[in-house]
Amino acid sequence: MRVTVLGTGTSTGVPVPGCSCEVCRSNDPRDNRLRTSILVETASAPDGATVETEDRAYSKVILVDTGPDLRQQSLRAGIRRIDAVVYTHAHADHIFGLDDLRGFNFAAGAAIPLFAGEHTSRELKRIYSYAFHPDPRYQGGAPPRLTMKTLQPFKSFEIGGLEVTPLPLKHGSMDVFGFRFGNFAFLTDCSHIPEESKAALEDLEVLIIDGLRLREHPT
Repeated sequence: MRVTVLGTGTSTGVPVPGCSCEVCRSNDPRDNRLRTSILVETASAPDGATVETEDRAYSKVILVDTGPDLRQQSLRAGIRRIDAVVYTHAHADHIFGLDDLRGFNFAAGAAIPLFAGEHTSRELKRIYSYAFHPDPRYQGGAPPRLTMKTLQPFKSFEIGGLEVTPLPLKHGSMDVFGFRFGNFAFLTDCSHIPEESKAALEDLEVLIIDGLRLREHPT
């Protein structure tokens, strides 16, 4: 498995337009952050045997969230295809790049499966109704081709032979998902981890977890 961090910024990204604070004026490349997202690549041969991630014939490419920076992130990271998208929650900085999945539809000639919790599924279908309920009068080009699979807490599923488990978290008062991918976990926009989710994080090799700032923050 290989994980590429596409962005670690806040909801506005860094630097923030209109801000003149020290960080936003910084020339340090570490202070230039796109919206939060990762890419998970795994490899599994048809017989279930593990193969090298670099063997693209078997590699599966999983994107976590489609933020507004998806186009830039895809070009910068050289992403050529996306086999599935899993969503943490439906805030704008995590879903407002969904339309940029169209290019990957064109390349693959197939629909992309989306995996999301119940609330996120509803919001995606509402905001991107033209993708899920195409209007024959729509003449603005081909909409994204997508399928939606609704997730339940702790109910694992597989993508390309990799077990993925949605873990309930709190993002302020909002219920969101973190994800465990095999022995790796990704927890973003997280202000509280319930005990049952903590237990599901045992025996990890790598954990990426939200760390917005040193001072307390409501979300």
